[in-house]
Amino acid sequence: MTGSETEAPTIIACNANINFEGGGPTGPVANGVIYSAPVANGVIYSENPNFFITKDSPSVFSEEKGNHVAMEVRSSKNLKQGGLNKGFIETKAPIESVKAAVSKFGGIVDWKARRVHSMVERSKTVDERLEGVQDDILHFRKKSDQAVVEEFQVLKELENTKKRIEELKHALEVAQTEEQQAKQDSELAKLRLEEMEQGTTEENDDALAKAQLEMAMAGHAAAVSELKSIKEELEILRNEFALLVCERDAAVKNADDALAASVEGAKALEELSMELVALKQSLQSAQASHLEAEEQRMSAAMAKEQDCLKWRKELDDAEEEFCRLNLQVLSIEDLKLKVDTASSLLSDLKAEMMAYMESVMREEISDEQVLEGDVSEIVKKIDAATLSAVDSKKMELEEVKLNIEKAIAEVECLKMAATSLKSELEVEKFTLTTTKKREVELDKNMSEIVVQGNVKEAEENSVDLTNQLKQAEEEVDKAKSIAQMAREELQKTKIEAEQAKAESKAVESRLLAAQKEIEASNASKMLALSAIQALQESSDSSETTKEDSPTTVTISLEEYNELSEHAREAEEQARIKVTEAISQIEAAKESEAKCQEMLEEVSRELAARQEVLKAATDKESEAEEGKFAAEQELRIWRTEQEQLRKEEKSSQEVASPTTSPRTSFEVKESTADEQADSPAPEEPSAKEQTQKSLGRTETLSETKDGKKKKKSFFPKMLTLLGKQKSSRHKST
Repeated sequence: MTGSETEAPTIIACNANINFEGGGPTGPVANGVIYSAPVANGVIYSENPNFFITKDSPSVFSEEKGNHVAMEVRSSKNLKQGGLNKGFIETKAPIESVKAAVSKFGGIVDWKARRVHSMVERSKTVDERLEGVQDDILHFRKKSDQAVVEEFQVLKELENTKKRIEELKHALEVAQTEEQQAKQDSELAKLRLEEMEQGTTEENDDALAKAQLEMAMAGHAAAVSELKSIKEELEILRNEFALLVCERDAAVKNADDALAASVEGAKALEELSMELVALKQSLQSAQASHLEAEEQRMSAAMAKEQDCLKWRKELDDAEEEFCRLNLQVLSIEDLKLKVDTASSLLSDLKAEMMAYMESVMREEISDEQVLEGDVSEIVKKIDAATLSAVDSKKMELEEVKLNIEKAIAEVECLKMAATSLKSELEVEKFTLTTTKKREVELDKNMSEIVVQGNVKEAEENSVDLTNQLKQAEEEVDKAKSIAQMAREELQKTKIEAEQAKAESKAVESRLLAAQKEIEASNASKMLALSAIQALQESSDSSETTKEDSPTTVTISLEEYNELSEHAREAEEQARIKVTEAISQIEAAKESEAKCQEMLEEVSRELAARQEVLKAATDKESEAEEGKFAAEQELRIWRTEQEQLRKEEKSSQEVASPTTSPRTSFEVKESTADEQADSPAPEEPSAKEQTQKSLGRTETLSETKDGKKKKKSFFPKMLTLLGKQKSSRHKST
C-alpha cells in the first residue's frame, strides 16, 4: 500500500482486535480498521491476526532501500518466537495526471491535430482523384469530338470521291458515244466512196426519192415520239427534283434544330458544371465547419470529463465529510443519552438530598430549591429541542410528499405529450409512405415520358423531348422537395420525442430522488422516534436502577450546544456542496445539449447539401444522356436519308426504258443541267440531225437486210449528240 505525508489519517489494517497502551480508542474496532497518526510516511499492512498483542505495543523499524523504505513491524511475542513481518512502502509522490504518466512512460502526441491532419490529407486525396477524373472526362470528350469531326471529314471525302467517280463514268460514256459516232461516220463515208466508185446511178430516181421520203417521214415520226417521251421524262424528273429539294431543305432545318438543341445542351452542361464547382466549394466549407464543430465537441467533451472528475472528487470528499459528521452526530446522540441518564440520576440524588437535608438543615432549603429549578429548566430545554426536531422532520416529510405529488402530475403530463407525439409520428409516417408512393409513380411517369419523348423525337424533332424532360425533372424536383420537407418534419418530431423522453427520464430521476428523500426522512423520523424511546427507557431505567451505573459522565450545556452547532454547520456545508455539484452537473448537461443541437444542425446542412449535389449530378447525367440520344437519333436519321436517296436513285435507274442505255444517259444530262428549263434550242438540232440522217440513209436502201436494222439507231444517236453539243455550248 502507498501513502504520503499529506494524508492525515493513516489506516492500519488488521484482521484481529487491536488495543494500544499508549492511548487510542478502547475496545475492538469494526472490520479491523482504526485511525492513527502516519507511520514513517506510509501505511502498515498485516494479514497476521496475532500480529498485534492486546497489551504489548508494536515496534517499527525502518530502513531505506533506494526509492523504497523497508519497514519492520515487530511485537514482543514475535520477537520471542523469532518471527518477523516485513513490507516495502513506496514513499514517492503519486502521479498527478494522465499527461504526467504519458510524459513519464513515453511521448506526448496531439491526437486532435493528428486527426485533423489525416482528415485534411483524405480530403486532398479525394480532391486530387476528382480532378483526375474530371481531366479524364474532358480528355475523352475531346477525343469523341475529334472522332466525330474526323468521321464527318471522311464522309465528305467519300462523297467527293463518289462524285469524281460519277464524273469519270460520265466522261467515259461520252467518249464511248463519240467513238461509236466516229465509227458510224467512217462507215458511212466508206459506203459513199464505194457507191461513188461503182457509179451505180440508176434512172428511177423518183421511186428512190419517194422511198427515201417515206423513210425520212417514218424517222421523223419516230424522232417526234421519242422527243415527247423525253419531255415527259424530263417533267417527271423535274417534279422529283423539286420534291428532293424540299426534302433536302427539311433535312437541313432538322439538322439546324438538332445543332441548336446540342448547343443548348452544351450550355446547360456548362451551367451544371459551374453549379457543381460552387457546390464543391460549399461542401469544402461545410467540411471545414464540420471539423471545427468536431473539435469544439471534443474540447467540450474533454472539459466535461474534467469537470465530471472534479465533481466526483468533490462528491467523494463531501461523502467522507458526511460520514464523519454522521459519526460525530452518533457520538453526540450517545452524549445526549448519557446526559439524560445523568440528569435523571441527579434529580433522584437531589430528591434524596432534599429529604435528608430537611431533617438536618432547614436553612439550605432555598439553595436546594434553586438547584432543582435549574435542573428542571435544563430538562425542559432538552425536551423543547427534541420536539422542535420532530416538528421540523414532519414539515420536511410534508414538503417531500408535495414534491412527489407535483412530480407525479408532471409525469402524467409528459405521458400525455408522449402519446400526442406518437400520434403525430404515425401521421408523419403515413405522409412519408404516401410521398414515397408518389415518388414511385413519378418515376414510372418519367420512364413513360422518356419513352414517348424518344418516339416523338424519332418521328418529329428532339426539342419536344427536351421540354418534356425538363417538365419531368421539375416534377421530380417538386416531389423530392416534398419528400425532403416530410423528412425534415419527421426528424423534428423525432427530436421532440427524444426531448420528451429526456424530460420523462429527468422526471423519473426526480421521482427517484424524491423517493430517496422520503426514505431518508423516514429514516430520520425513525431515528428521532428511537431517540425519544431511548430517552423514555433511560428515564424509566434511571428510576428503577439508580445504583447500577458506578461511573457517570457529565457534560455542560455549553459543550452540548457547541457540539450541536458544529454538527448543524457541517450538515449545512454538506448540503451546500451537494447543491453546488448538482447545479454544475445541470449546467454541464445544458452545454452538452447545446453542443448536440449544433451538431445536429450541421449534419442537417450537410445532408441537404449532399442531396443538392446528387440532384445536380443526376441532372447532368440526364442532360448527357439526352445529348447522346439526340446524336444517335441524328445519325440514324442521316443513315435513313442516305438509304432513301440511294433507293430513289436505284428506282430512277430501274424506271428508265430498257430498249437502249441512251435514255439513262439523257436523264443524267438533264439532271446535270438544272438551269436549262426550256428544251427549245434542242429541237432545231434534232431536225438538222434528222436531215443529215435522211442524206445518210439514201444509200442504205440498197444495202443488205442486216444493215436495214440500224436505221432506227442512227437518228437517236444523232439527237443525243446534238443535245450534247447544245449543252456544251450553254456551259461555255
